[in-house]
Amino acid sequence: MAVLSKARQPIPQEIRSNFGAFANGPFQYAWKLFRTNDDAAVSKAYNICTQHLVHAELSDVPRAGCHLVLAHSNVDFVYHARTARDLYENLYEVRLRSF
Repeated sequence: MAVLSKARQPIPQEIRSNFGAFANGPFQYAWKLFRTNDDAAVSKAYNICTQHLVHAELSDVPRAGCHLVLAHSNVDFVYHARTARDLYENLYEVRLRSF
């Protein structure tokens, strides 16, 4: 099995896209809020993720994370759970094909 050098590894999509690089920061903040046990903080995380999903330029990594957060809300949770699963599976398959 050949070992790939770092120079041959693909550049992640969120780094290639300027908006994706920008949007990853607010998603990380939303994820921290979501992981708390405070209802107000979790509600704020839901709002941040809902606002981010309207942007078509959002890369798949924060998009999948936002759907994962929203899968725990009371609104369209099954849709968000399935979409997060599909995005994460696609990311995994794309990553496997790149090696």
